[in-house]
Amino acid sequence: MARRLAHEIKNPLTPIQLAAERLEMKLARRLSLEDAAVLTRGAKTIVNQVAAMKRMVDDFRNYARVPPAQLAPLDLNGLVEEVAALYGAERGSGSDAPLRLELASGCRASWATRRSCGRWCTTCWPTRRKRRWAAGGRRW
Repeated sequence: MARRLAHEIKNPLTPIQLAAERLEMKLARRLSLEDAAVLTRGAKTIVNQVAAMKRMVDDFRNYARVPPAQLAPLDLNGLVEEVAALYGAERGSGSDAPLRLELASGCRASWATRRSCGRWCTTCWPTRRKRRWAAGGRRW
């Protein structure tokens, strides 16, 4: 979304800059020195402001860009336990917790980003929990 918006904002900026430069180039020789100076100053102001707007738009686009993923070994069971604890789940079968976890014990570490996997678990857990609960189950 930010890239499209940046593109739409930048589209008219280049023609504006080129038109200012072209006006200065074509008219500066035909004007008196005083008028040519005013024209040059105005054209420079337009060119500088267009460049500043392009930088602002680029900064906005870059700010909105998702940083590249930095993969690292991630204990998925540990992450699921942390997220499940937010919803009152406990591991094992003998607890009175509203939800119980039954995770694979030999789960190997996966290469992933903790942030994106954690976000996925936090987002999907309530939805999955509601579906399970509606189906009469209390396990995830």
